[in-house]
Amino acid sequence: MLGLSGKESAGTSEECFNDRLSDHIELVKESFKSHGLEGYLVLNTGSVEIAYQKWPSREIATKAFQALEAKLVIDDSASFMNTVLFRELGSDTSWLNSLAQ
Repeated sequence: MLGLSGKESAGTSEECFNDRLSDHIELVKESFKSHGLEGYLVLNTGSVEIAYQKWPSREIATKAFQALEAKLVIDDSASFMNTVLFRELGSDTSWLNSLAQ
């Protein structure tokens, strides 16, 4: 599981951030689904995005982030927000199952 957080870039309005984030979420889903992304949860405060990505393994996630699609995703996020956090989270992701019920 990866934890990611981004904060709106200076000069980006909340409305613009929300519009861009909506498009970015779709880009992430489309880009990483074929690379093994199993789950993607996004929390949006209006100026900060907190995202969790569930991958089958560290190796699969690493390989996905080396794919051409990953560059598109990363470049897109950099165009409207600053990355605050990008790290691997603990391996127990069972709490995500309760969100789907």
